[in-house]
Amino acid sequence: MNIGQNIKKYRLLRGYTLDEVAKSIGVSRQTMSRYETGVIANIPSDKIEAIARFLSISPSLLMDWSTKWEEDNYEVFRRAKTDDERREIFRRAGIPSDLRQIAEQLLVQAPAVPSNAIPYTSKHLAPILGRIPAGYPVFAASEIEGYSPIDYADTENYFWLRVSGDSMVNADIRDGDLVLIRRQPCANDGQIVAARVNGDEATLKRFRQSGKTVMLMPENPEYMPIAVPATAFDTGDASIIGIVVELKRKFV
Repeated sequence: MNIGQNIKKYRLLRGYTLDEVAKSIGVSRQTMSRYETGVIANIPSDKIEAIARFLSISPSLLMDWSTKWEEDNYEVFRRAKTDDERREIFRRAGIPSDLRQIAEQLLVQAPAVPSNAIPYTSKHLAPILGRIPAGYPVFAASEIEGYSPIDYADTENYFWLRVSGDSMVNADIRDGDLVLIRRQPCANDGQIVAARVNGDEATLKRFRQSGKTVMLMPENPEYMPIAVPATAFDTGDASIIGIVVELKRKFV
């Protein structure tokens, strides 16, 4: 991958939009898009550093250097006393010659990695949806906003749903939050579920069952509960898509 492709990859991994990254580093959305598409190939080193800082990763990951560099070479570079020594470090690390000047500028400013630091890499990604479409469980590419990391290896059983509205605000689920849904057709009393009734767009509610009636309860007194006969879940007139297992929120 080139630098632009890596920027896009890690931006989507972190769940950020082009506008959010562009604003954070002080460039226009159009310029940020040109960085990602490679129209602007020589991205200034201060912008690479700013993007990496915003995405909470090392600049070397954006530059597509080896993970061996991440683990071993920062201190070796810092101890180097001559340009020839630094060039040899870059050569051994596999950093292309045309990137070495930028590399040196970045690494001089880079903080040392603590010896007891635990590296974090997320290998598992789940799609982000703005809504649960009628065609669930098959999602068209146009319905997927991006991808975000999860801690589960069985990624096919999970997806992120972007919350719309304030019906669950008293459960601390707010408009714009991302909730991670684990796909399953049933729920325990009190769990928060994504459910569909009468073919309508899916709704996020707390699952309550009393006898032969299921109540899909909002967590906001301004909204009415949805009463559903328990038999509707057997006939297919209602269905549980999955349960909420995690919430993600941005504060800035």
